[in-house]
Amino acid sequence: MPEQPNNKQLTNKTDELVKTVRRRFFEEFYAENPDDYEPTDIQRLRTDDWFVKRFIIARFRQEEESLKMINDAMKWRKEYGIHHLSAEYFPKEFYISGGLFPYEKDKFGNATLYMRIKMVKRIPELTPYLRKFLAWQLWKVDEENNGNGWVIIFDTTDAGISNCDIDFLFFMISTLKNYFPIGVEYILVHNLPWVLQQAWKLARNWIPPERRKLVRFSSDSDITDYIDAENLPDYMGGNCKKSYNTAPENSPSCYDFGVNEAKLPLKRVQEIVKQFEQFLPEGYLNAAA
Repeated sequence: MPEQPNNKQLTNKTDELVKTVRRRFFEEFYAENPDDYEPTDIQRLRTDDWFVKRFIIARFRQEEESLKMINDAMKWRKEYGIHHLSAEYFPKEFYISGGLFPYEKDKFGNATLYMRIKMVKRIPELTPYLRKFLAWQLWKVDEENNGNGWVIIFDTTDAGISNCDIDFLFFMISTLKNYFPIGVEYILVHNLPWVLQQAWKLARNWIPPERRKLVRFSSDSDITDYIDAENLPDYMGGNCKKSYNTAPENSPSCYDFGVNEAKLPLKRVQEIVKQFEQFLPEGYLNAAA
């Protein structure tokens, strides 16, 4: 059975540095521009040592670099509006397709976030909203687990070159690296096909060398070494009954979202949604239109 990585093993060396970095942040950044930050994040910086410590660990306890990383991350959280998004903001189809969702814990007790790569489509008009959905899901699982103890499962089953969106992959890796450091216990790449191995080699270069060992690989034959069958989605051979494709009741339809939020012509929305038809319940699109 694989061993559980330990993301907190260096934290005992950073206690004094936490106090210094925290003090300098409030003196040098927050005091000058308090409106650049979310009040919730500021409160966490004041009271939660791990919230500060994770950035220090990510920057190898280098004071100046740690301070800059915290400032950049806190400003990003405000500018991206991550605190003010809600589940009901995103269209129902983002959920019903079951392409990105949190699920039951792994064998080590870690929370999980699944991403089905075969559902990735390169659609420029949709990219900003898919990125926001991804960032919100990352933030949500990170918050619920206090910045540690969660894993990402990249399910590449049946994925091909057409599903290889390098820009989207870079966005995900850079978001994790810069804004949610030391949160992920490991990344599990499931059923990686040979046609995507070059993409993995490229993505590997974007991961800090000291974190590459956290990337693991699994297949249908050994996935239960990481996640028990009773906690595994049915499409991966598990028998968990928990739904992974239920949308919030008040989420807009893809058509309402596309026209009102994305400001796209209805015809273009129909063309985009048609590409995801295979991942939606039969007859759903006609009923939602």
